[in-house]
Amino acid sequence: MYSLTRKFYVTVWMSVLFVSWLMAQSVDTTSVESKSGNWAKNMVKKYYSFSGNFGAYGEVFHTTARYKRRPASTARSSLNMTFGFWKIQMPVEMVLSTEEVTFRQSFNRLGLNPRIGFVTFHVGDFAGKISQFTVSGISIRGGGIEVDPKWVHFIALYGRTQRAVNDPRAMTYAYKRMLMAAKLGFGLRNKSFLEINFVKAADDKNSLDIPVDSSKVFPQENLALGLNGQIALFQNRLRFRGEGAASVHTLNTFGEKYRPEGMPAWIDKYYSIRITSRIDYAYRGDLTVNTNRVRARAGYQYIGPGYISLGLPYSLNDREKYNGYLNAQIVPRRVSFRGNFNYSHDNLNNQKVKTLKHLNYMAGLMLKPVQSLMLNFTYSKNKLVNETNLDSLIYWENNVEKKRLLFDTYNGRYMINAAYSFKTLGVGHNIRAAYSLQKSERQNEASKENNFDAQMINGGYSVLFSPKLNMGLNFTNTTNKLIHRKIQTQTYGFSMSYTPFMRWRNNFAINMQVHDKQKSVNYTLRSQFRVTLRSSLNLNLLKIDFFDPVNKDREYKEYTGTLTYNYSF
Repeated sequence: MYSLTRKFYVTVWMSVLFVSWLMAQSVDTTSVESKSGNWAKNMVKKYYSFSGNFGAYGEVFHTTARYKRRPASTARSSLNMTFGFWKIQMPVEMVLSTEEVTFRQSFNRLGLNPRIGFVTFHVGDFAGKISQFTVSGISIRGGGIEVDPKWVHFIALYGRTQRAVNDPRAMTYAYKRMLMAAKLGFGLRNKSFLEINFVKAADDKNSLDIPVDSSKVFPQENLALGLNGQIALFQNRLRFRGEGAASVHTLNTFGEKYRPEGMPAWIDKYYSIRITSRIDYAYRGDLTVNTNRVRARAGYQYIGPGYISLGLPYSLNDREKYNGYLNAQIVPRRVSFRGNFNYSHDNLNNQKVKTLKHLNYMAGLMLKPVQSLMLNFTYSKNKLVNETNLDSLIYWENNVEKKRLLFDTYNGRYMINAAYSFKTLGVGHNIRAAYSLQKSERQNEASKENNFDAQMINGGYSVLFSPKLNMGLNFTNTTNKLIHRKIQTQTYGFSMSYTPFMRWRNNFAINMQVHDKQKSVNYTLRSQFRVTLRSSLNLNLLKIDFFDPVNKDREYKEYTGTLTYNYSF
């Protein structure tokens, strides 16, 4: 507890001192400019720029519950600034937090991303981005370069994506992982282009000093090559995007080397195939139509069961997916329709005992007959089907082969909501109402029964007394109908917003939820104060009182306070 509190104050004070130093530098520069005359001032404005933002976050937490779900105190600070001189831009990103620990991946970040014209360099921590199937969204600690003139794109990245974790407190062990990636493309990004992608990642076998069989975690290696591109026609109203990639992934680099028949020997110089290696591919494509009244998209995606890229923070393989989206303005600003469709399934090579199919679609209609009234009608369906592929459980019905159904879960939801605004005696009013009915059903070969129905009624009323003061009431009643019983939950809420003057805004809310015999009351206070035009303080206070008359030992009180400081320069 002492160490954590000390980190809290050290982090916050270091951050405040650093921002104070930046502000001092800015003041000094301004004073020099004033003494040097208009000529120096104009030269500085023309060739020199300095901008960014700084944020500091502190949190304290206390609960009387047995389980402490959060640390007693937490502190974070972030700095994003860009120094510019002529055509050179130097972005800097830094994140510090007391949440940094040695037995998991790094939380703190420090990165420099200087830009000189169309060339960008990466030094330190940065987010890698090559393509959806190769490198995307993964944090890299190392270096890189991006060259992006008008018609050519080139990216080269190298660094560590995973540090070695060998600590008894860790949930699992991890090897140190290094990654290199590159991209070469031609064309315009917002029109038509074609890009070639490459990524190779490998774990360091010597980064963990543990018996190989004791952790069940083995060093991996991966190589992926791909193409992605886009064709845009009719001023981007019609656009086709696609990507294809192939990968070889080795689950255990301690495994024995293996050379498939017909594979050239020179490949061993770049990648060692082993008995635990898998080769597979993935591809995707979508067609988009974008006009003044219609936006539509249809897509397809295939990811083989053996396709892996270690340049992705997580990847879902063994999946085939179809999807679509439509948004149509039937009568502009009066009547519109929107809908989407998704269908996917796994077990592409019939290697699993079960096949999981997932179907989801939604359709909605928005009506606005008059300016003050808006109506929304929505229907959505979500369905999961799990069936077996075992030969012994495949049967024939009406001369058609069928697979034995393990379970079929269906979920259908109907929703309607309305909002009406009006003004009386100089005071603005808003009334909201919503109703939804969700019917769920689970069936298998032996039974079919409705086992979950949920009905929700929601209402709200708010009144705007003045630009400085408004209040609101809301009520929600939810009824869950199970097989043998019915459960009701009511929520009552009151909220108030008060702005004494332009720089100070306050929001207060109290919500009470009654569920069966349990009751929870939440008190929330949010206060935002703009210190200057570029800086602000945000204070959030939350109190939760939980009551359970049946199990008194489960009752608790919880307090959370956060203070955030933001400064833009």
